Amino acid sequence: MHVIRDITERKRKEEELEKSLNSLQAVSDSINAGVYVADMESYEVLLINKYTRDTFGDILGKKCWETIQKGQTGPCSFCSNSKLIGTDGTLSDSYVWEFQNSVNGRWYECHDKAIRWIDGRLVKLEIAIDITDRKKMEYELLKLQKLESVGTLAAGIAHDFNNLLQALWGISPLQRVI
Repeated sequence: MHVIRDITERKRKEEELEKSLNSLQAVSDSINAGVYVADMESYEVLLINKYTRDTFGDILGKKCWETIQKGQTGPCSFCSNSKLIGTDGTLSDSYVWEFQNSVNGRWYECHDKAIRWIDGRLVKLEIAIDITDRKKMEYELLKLQKLESVGTLAAGIAHDFNNLLQALWGISPLQRVI
């Protein structure tokens, strides 16, 4: 009878765990950004949301650096794992950074955080927001600002050149006809 209780309790805990995971999956699937969880030692992807699945395919159980980036032979040089845990082992605050993905060429603002997973191991939770449109607008704004600077410079040069010509011709600025 004691064995039956142990199995019943175990089954109940497994069902609770499955419900929790289903709830977590439902919440992450509702987010309009890439969400994934990866083991910080093995880099195995443990959870992805619909957005990530639609973008990169079903990468569950695979290494993040093999699937989310291309051309990697090991963990990414820009991996944020080292920034998520302090030297004393404490979990750091969220780390926010931007990068351009090598698989799809899109820009992302990533919010990374080390958390304890269901089984107690440390994992990285990343939420990656697509900022490609913002990056394009920033680039266009920068181009416009450069053009404006060139225009201002050209106007100044033209003004100085006009004054020089008038001085050469002996016309005082007060004698100009407008």
